[in-house]
Amino acid sequence: TVTTDTAETSTTTSGPAQTISGKQIQSLADDPDDLLRELQQLSAAAGGAPSAATVAVDGFDNGEGTTHLPPKSSIAYIKVNPDMFSAEYRNPPFGGGRIEVYTKPGAKAFHGALFATNSSSWMNARDPFATSAGSIGKQRYGFELTGPLYKKSSDFSLNLEHRIIDNIGVVNAVTVDSAGNVTPFVQDVPAPQHLWVGSARVDWQLGAKNTFIASLTTYNNDRQNQGVGGNSLASTGRSRSDYDTELHLTDVTIISPKIMHEARLGFEWDGQTNKPNSLAPQVSVAGAFTGGGSTLGPYREREMWSTIIDDVIIQTKNHLLKIGIQPELVRLTTHATNSFNGTYTFGGAVTSTGQTITGIQQYVNALNGAPDGAPTAFSNVAGDPDIHVTHFRNALYFQDDWKILANLHLSYGLR
Repeated sequence: TVTTDTAETSTTTSGPAQTISGKQIQSLADDPDDLLRELQQLSAAAGGAPSAATVAVDGFDNGEGTTHLPPKSSIAYIKVNPDMFSAEYRNPPFGGGRIEVYTKPGAKAFHGALFATNSSSWMNARDPFATSAGSIGKQRYGFELTGPLYKKSSDFSLNLEHRIIDNIGVVNAVTVDSAGNVTPFVQDVPAPQHLWVGSARVDWQLGAKNTFIASLTTYNNDRQNQGVGGNSLASTGRSRSDYDTELHLTDVTIISPKIMHEARLGFEWDGQTNKPNSLAPQVSVAGAFTGGGSTLGPYREREMWSTIIDDVIIQTKNHLLKIGIQPELVRLTTHATNSFNGTYTFGGAVTSTGQTITGIQQYVNALNGAPDGAPTAFSNVAGDPDIHVTHFRNALYFQDDWKILANLHLSYGLR
């Protein structure tokens, strides 16, 4: 049972494992992206890269490439690096740590809040390589509402927020014309981002020993001019749109004072769409610029996950036993045209007379149709860009946390 007065950090944890709740959650970042980065850094205490940490929300692991957190106001407590080698988990933590987030039920009395934060361009320092201050800033606003749904037997919570993140990609390249005139090229390219995050949860008391929980979360992120900056011109950029919708159904039954049954059903729909600013072949001139279109090309991915987690928890005097089953079905459809547009690379060459020329000189020769103007390399990909995958897996597991002595604890399991 977690309340607002719960200790900030559990005194029973050891090593890198810790539980964050109460006032300690409030001290963390409000922005979900910043909050995720803070938790990833904490999880790195167990070793591995922070970005490789596995994130689970209410017992459901986030899908590949869809790592994000629910609104902070809906979080009850967070476990960072619990027993990561537990048989309950699909993968051991060889790549990174583990972050488990648990959301809280609705309040028994109505409560609501509105919030807004603003960081405009006039508040922020200019990018040192930019030609102007540019539009750099972040606006975040939203609301939360929670309360009883039907007398004292059920409650609900709603959270919605919108973020506008203004950034720029600073191009610092060198361009050249057919006459061989080299001109420094500096440009500020707007790279705005619009993000929506929302969640809804209902807890229904079906009886004295049975609780049903339904939650729905949605995430949508639109970004422009991705990949622009450095010597990559604006034409090589792309717009990217990501979405993720999760529906979780949970039923918790107290069979006896020492036995509890949890049944969870989860559905997740996620995907991304990339649209390049240009479909032209990419041209890469060493030490100067990269122009043309993005090598990613038009890209579309759609993924559907369905997961069942059914387990029984048994508490004895010295043992905490957990036995469960975890079937999962994944369907993936991808339209990937990576490098279908082709790439011309001018990396410098040795001429027929034995003279060494730079990539820029080689490119000027190509523009004029002169000898020794052939690109160093040309590469492209052809074939069927569509991929369809259906993957089913199932797991049975047994986990025992055994308190042998007051100061000796043994954890073991089989999966």
